[in-house]
Amino acid sequence: MPSAGNSQEHGAYRGAAVPRLPALLLHAFCDDERIAAAIQRAAQTPTAGQLTVRVRPGGIAAACRHYADRPTPHLLILQSDAGPHGLLEALDTLADHCDPETKVVVVGAPADADLTRELMRRGISAFLPLPVSPADIVLALSRIVPAERGVHRPRMVAFMGARGGAGSSVLAQNLAFLSARLYRDRVVLADLDPAFGSGALNLDLSRQQGQLVSRGENFNLITLPQDWQGDASDRRTAAALATARRAAELVFLDLPHGWNPLVRDRLAEADAIVITATPDLQSLNNLANLLDALESLERVPPRPQLILNQMGLSAGADLPIGDFVEPGRIDLLAAIPFSPRLFATATRRGQLLAEVNDAHPLTRVLERVTHSVTGRTLSVR
Repeated sequence: MPSAGNSQEHGAYRGAAVPRLPALLLHAFCDDERIAAAIQRAAQTPTAGQLTVRVRPGGIAAACRHYADRPTPHLLILQSDAGPHGLLEALDTLADHCDPETKVVVVGAPADADLTRELMRRGISAFLPLPVSPADIVLALSRIVPAERGVHRPRMVAFMGARGGAGSSVLAQNLAFLSARLYRDRVVLADLDPAFGSGALNLDLSRQQGQLVSRGENFNLITLPQDWQGDASDRRTAAALATARRAAELVFLDLPHGWNPLVRDRLAEADAIVITATPDLQSLNNLANLLDALESLERVPPRPQLILNQMGLSAGADLPIGDFVEPGRIDLLAAIPFSPRLFATATRRGQLLAEVNDAHPLTRVLERVTHSVTGRTLSVR
């Protein structure tokens, strides 16, 4: 716990513009569910969106036990219901286990000026008196952590299929193309399936591993090295994504179907998640399992959006759309009818749907979907 300067007033900077915080690890120990919820909501704000947050039950004593044999994180939030004497004693015990670089925020009952000064003298970075809101937490962290400045970070939209053959890759390719055309943004489609990626084939491009390949104005593709075992190393993936981020305002991540470190890490860092499913029992079961897996991630991901694809393919045997939508867990983005002729023509020509038939109703649906997942405003065409 490093020494700190003057204490901050609770809520004094409410409403101020707060720069984005860098990617750091934050742990919190609290028994009050309201405080835990406030921390989780704070972590989902744009300012704190890059923090990796883990909230555990218990207060300072639980933190002492937890860090007795492991290093402390960059940031530590502790709730304490103890009085001044008990609080200081508990913090003295924690100091024996706390790395000097860790910045500690204490949440507790309102304290007088003498206690606040003593906490600062002992190296506490901030003290937040109850009640505490997500805004209070974000602003406190912004005062004690150097803001991330001058770092270019494009919006990341991750696409994943609930089952193989759901059409997630084709939708990612078409939505990425539409984004470049509609919004005049620099867009990169990152095909992250090293075994069966279809980006280069469907866009009629040569597969150049780890390099940007242009597909018209403002639209580029990047692929991973071909690996039939599907083993995309962290190094190769990181290099491809670094190239994509530098080149774009929007990065569309075409993820392979499955659950592995590559998929998990990309979903955790995405600004939007689009899951494509077909209206059948296998997709329904896989979707439920995928939502459970997303909710188990240490960093809380954005609420996923659902595209139900190939509606009508089963000639009246489609499961009801309502079976796939769970309020608070996943939102329906679109239900796309089975259109084999349009998709087959596009695939055969190496074109996108909008290039085959710009006036087709499905093209208009995809334009609306593009607007939703990118958060962009349509430009005049």
